Amino acid sequence: MKKQGILLIISIIVLSLIKNEPTYAFEKEVPFFPISFRIEMPSWEEVNKIIPKQSKFQIIDVETGKSFNVQRRAGSNHADVQPLTKKDTEIMKKVYNDQWSWRRRAVLVLVNDHLIAASMNGMPHGGGVLQNGFSGHFCIHFWGSTTHRSKNPDLSHQLMVLKAAGKIEEYFKKATPYELLNVFMVAINNTDDELLKMIFFQ
Repeated sequence: MKKQGILLIISIIVLSLIKNEPTYAFEKEVPFFPISFRIEMPSWEEVNKIIPKQSKFQIIDVETGKSFNVQRRAGSNHADVQPLTKKDTEIMKKVYNDQWSWRRRAVLVLVNDHLIAASMNGMPHGGGVLQNGFSGHFCIHFWGSTTHRSKNPDLSHQLMVLKAAGKIEEYFKKATPYELLNVFMVAINNTDDELLKMIFFQ
């Protein structure tokens, strides 16, 4: 099936799934990032050296512009991190509309002179030692990183890394019909309306 045919099928399904949101007279606030250097998308092997275990850095959510501080505690295939303080935990929870979730989100990691494209989930799990009101840790993925159980990168995390790096549209343009179908399934599984819209309007 040609790419155009795949897109037509996807677009029909997307239109039936995207939630109708009310329109308002005011414009959506544009997130402000107090940084001026270039976004990087290094491999996980490189990032693993930039943010070694015990290092502290800042997470910036791409959609909301909210930021909070974390510390890397563990992880070999990706970074297992914890919010530094209870205040950081509160900010992170607001990013997820006050409900912890496995949903992947595009984020930027600000550490020293690096601004790195990444992806996070928002579900406390596993162990945690900081007194921060967060029962466990959460995962941050980078380009080429994998989960603990797989040798292959997690597609949903990789898509969010591309989004954070500003390269998601370029990916869509080069994607095969099979890859577009995989992206579509990721968007459905993550209930990601924004990603669905990006597939439809790309």
